[in-house]
Amino acid sequence: MYSDNYKHKQANGEDVFFIPRSIENLSDEFNAKIYDYLPSVLSRACNLFEDRKEKDIILLGALSVISGCLPNIYGTYDRRKVFPHLFVFVVAPAGSGKGMLQWTRKLAEDIHRELREFSRQSRKNYEADMKESSASQKKKGQLFKLIPDTENGLFSRFAFYSFPAVPILRDVFRDTGHDTETVFNSLGRIIYDYRKCLLQFDSEIEWQFSKQDQEDFRNIFSRAMKTLYNETVEQSLMSFYNSLPDSFDRSDARKITESMNISQATYGRYLISGLFRKTSHARYEKMLVQNEQMSN
Repeated sequence: MYSDNYKHKQANGEDVFFIPRSIENLSDEFNAKIYDYLPSVLSRACNLFEDRKEKDIILLGALSVISGCLPNIYGTYDRRKVFPHLFVFVVAPAGSGKGMLQWTRKLAEDIHRELREFSRQSRKNYEADMKESSASQKKKGQLFKLIPDTENGLFSRFAFYSFPAVPILRDVFRDTGHDTETVFNSLGRIIYDYRKCLLQFDSEIEWQFSKQDQEDFRNIFSRAMKTLYNETVEQSLMSFYNSLPDSFDRSDARKITESMNISQATYGRYLISGLFRKTSHARYEKMLVQNEQMSN
């Protein structure tokens, strides 16, 4: 019925997340046209893979790795200086292809090796910290512990990619016509040289959107915010609806609104939303339930 338009993800016994319809309707893969406009390094990395999801994963992983290799590039967002560092979180079943993400590490392997040579003691401290952190995460290692809600500033630094998949055995003996490791090693050397050139600059480099890009950004995200806001308000109303018995009085409804922290003004609007019918003084019944009974 009405509430079937919404899906919830149960994270644990306490966390329930609302998934808007606009998100559910997105395509499973990126638009294939974006691969025609990638810079050389990203294009060469992605073209090593034929499967669409594997391409997507390689692109996201490469963007994440390269974002950490740009030491003095920044942009201005909401009057604040921001830097390009991006994290990627890929969630999918075993055997779905997400293991391709490991190749993108090689893009920063030369940089990592150089930094490691300069900071052996720091590395020892890091490994000790990681060991302690891993032991702690085994007790806690959930996404919702790392990012408890979307209001957390860390959330905006993550690119999430999740998809259901039926595990299929990949042909690990197929001849792809190229040596993937050799290609990624050579791309990693290019990124190493890029970073070395950036470090030679005496000042930072500011990256800016064009005027048209800025206008597109405002239009796209204004529409997205309006859509998500309307869907969230609608979902909040359906939570109130589903919490009520088929027939109730105002005192029953008031108790529920108090438990859900719904204001009296909002509660009043809910009662005249068209989902309820007044049957007598201060008594109501659910209209959708009534319609279902009449249709049966």
